[in-house]
Amino acid sequence: MGRTSGWSLFVACMFLGLGIGMLFDQAGAGIIIGMGIGFVLEALASKGVGTSETKKLGEKAGTPGHGDHIGPLIFVFMGIGFILGGLYMAGIITIPEIVWEEVGAVIMIALGIMFLLAALCGIRKPT
Repeated sequence: MGRTSGWSLFVACMFLGLGIGMLFDQAGAGIIIGMGIGFVLEALASKGVGTSETKKLGEKAGTPGHGDHIGPLIFVFMGIGFILGGLYMAGIITIPEIVWEEVGAVIMIALGIMFLLAALCGIRKPT
C-alpha cells in the first residue's frame, strides 16, 4: 500500500472516530482515538511497503536496512499514545494528571518538532 493509501486510511479512521464520538457526545475523544487507530493501521499498511524508498532513507542515515523499521514503529507508539489519550478524555481510563498535562505536552511538542523537521528535510532537493 502506498503513501497515499496510508494517508487515506489515517483520514478515514479520524473521521470514523469523530462520527462515533459524536454519537456518544465525545467528539474530541473520538477523533483522538480515531487518529491513534489511523496511525497504527498506517504503520501496519506501510510495513508491507518497506521497499526502496525507506531503504534509501536508512542508507542515507548510515544504517542500511534499518530505516524501513523505524518509521512504522514510531507510528505504532504514537497511535497507542493517541488511543490512550482519547480513552482518558472519554473517562474510560484514568491517567495521573502529571502524566497527562506535563509529560503529554512535552511529548506532543517533540512530535510536532519531529514532523516539522521531517517535512523540511523532505522539501530539500537531493544532491
